[in-house]
Amino acid sequence: MPTNSVACLQHAPTQPAWVLLTASNNRLNMACDPEDDHTILRDHILLNNRGINAKDPAALVQPLYEHAGHYKSQSRFALVLAGELRCITRSEALFKRLSSQADLFIVTSAPYRQRALALVPDEHCLIVDDQLAESSIDAGLPMNSMKQWHKLSLALRLIRHREQKLQKRYRYIVKLRSDYYYVHPETMLQEIDNVCRSPETGLVGASDKVFGGPRELMMQFEGFFRAIPRWFDQREQTYWPINLQQVLASDDAVKWYGMNWPLDLVGTPQHPRPWRQALLAGEQHLTQALAHYKSSQSAHYHRLLKGNPRFASEISFSRFLNFCGIPFHDCVALRGFLYSDRSEQP
Repeated sequence: MPTNSVACLQHAPTQPAWVLLTASNNRLNMACDPEDDHTILRDHILLNNRGINAKDPAALVQPLYEHAGHYKSQSRFALVLAGELRCITRSEALFKRLSSQADLFIVTSAPYRQRALALVPDEHCLIVDDQLAESSIDAGLPMNSMKQWHKLSLALRLIRHREQKLQKRYRYIVKLRSDYYYVHPETMLQEIDNVCRSPETGLVGASDKVFGGPRELMMQFEGFFRAIPRWFDQREQTYWPINLQQVLASDDAVKWYGMNWPLDLVGTPQHPRPWRQALLAGEQHLTQALAHYKSSQSAHYHRLLKGNPRFASEISFSRFLNFCGIPFHDCVALRGFLYSDRSEQP
């Protein structure tokens, strides 16, 4: 750990639990909830390193996954890097260590070809620029945030092809990022395996940045990209019927509080914790009311977060999970944050 860690911890800014759970880099002017007692608020390693990231991200030293061979499991993992391999110099050692016990797949663009092939064999790598049809689709997408979902869908297709060749399916798929600092990766695969054995868990992660879980649930994200043009692009003001059971079965690692909630049903709670308490208290009535709510031009909605007015990726991610009924939870092994200087790194 960097020598300035103690000083950074002492001066690390206080953040609401939802910020830490979703790996967000700012608070969007939401005040802290004084009664929030989530355990992540006592994750001092996370808090300390977020403080370093705000001041001197180059000083961060990425912890490594446990030594190859220490964790033995019959569970088969497919790991995915989909997108530009920014900050790969900082995370390359971690991915090499992880790939000693899991199969890594990369879908990226031509400038990162050599870095990708240094990590994975040819059959585990797809360069979008080499595929005429996919390159055209990628170039035609109006927002960069849509491109990550396109690349993820291609990575899932790669995984299917690999499974067909091996005549064996993976048990878990985990979508990772190269520009993300993993605070507790030392037993990543073991923890995901342990946590996701319970069917009630669903998927785990930090919002749409890094997430994973059972293969069958992750494969549904092939459909997410296909749904963007009709169901998510320029639909930020649209009301989606809300599956309250999925919200209550999840925690604040997914931005359910960024969806459009009818103001006349939920009021205007200002923090996720009391809002969730109110949802639990009114569960019997609200389950049906939210599912059958009829939107109108005069309807008003409450939400604590607003993303890009055309396509808010994290909120669309939350809506998709809600529509599919997939719970989502925090996972210590996937806690972290995006490097604050990632846009400046090759």
